[in-house]
Amino acid sequence: MADIEWTNDLIIRLITEYKKKPELWDSHHELHRVNTAKYEAWSDLANIFECDIADLRKKMNSIFASHRREKAKVRCGGRSTWFLYSHMNFLPTHIENVERSPAVN
Repeated sequence: MADIEWTNDLIIRLITEYKKKPELWDSHHELHRVNTAKYEAWSDLANIFECDIADLRKKMNSIFASHRREKAKVRCGGRSTWFLYSHMNFLPTHIENVERSPAVN
């Protein structure tokens, strides 16, 4: 398959389509641990975007890395200006923001 040019609009569409496949990102989904279901979901996405699964996963991993950096910036009191930040709010937060109690020595 041909290389795809990832415009901002196309990346937003990718995130929208990925969100429709909870077996890929929701650890509580009944199919999350079923490898064939996840492969089919990736295959569906690859067909939609006319690219290879490996290329699609590479793109998503890049997006996830950017999302982690933006979340860290926000946790430290910053503000995200990244165009995908609001589109990624469906992802579960694996690190909860809890208030720390003072250390007891």
